[in-house]
Amino acid sequence: MKKIVCVLTSLTCAVTLAACGSSSGSSGVSSSEDYVKSIGEKIEITDKTTMAADMIGAEDGTSFRYNGNKFEVYRFKSGDPKLDDAESGTLVYTLEGFGDFTSNSSVNGEYIMIYDTPEDKVIETFKSIS
Repeated sequence: MKKIVCVLTSLTCAVTLAACGSSSGSSGVSSSEDYVKSIGEKIEITDKTTMAADMIGAEDGTSFRYNGNKFEVYRFKSGDPKLDDAESGTLVYTLEGFGDFTSNSSVNGEYIMIYDTPEDKVIETFKSIS
């Protein structure tokens, strides 16, 4: 009987630790849609739209509006050179079939947010998501 209780207690501990370890400090963000949803939980945003992310070489993309200004969040593969390029605060990117564009940019991990009009509250919120 003691062995059975011991085994059950061990299994319970193992399952509990595995469940805790799976979050690894993440807020459950695995796509640009999740990222924008997390932003929307902190500030009031409107007009969420899925973007054709492959046109700029991203994995996925979602746009939204804040105070009438448009912001676009894209998820890139880890190590993509665009992540380093966007760190400067400006990203030059090519839209397939439309040419080169330059936008303000912010980076957080594998996500880039591009925009024309900076909004401190949006940028701070974007950078706070983990």
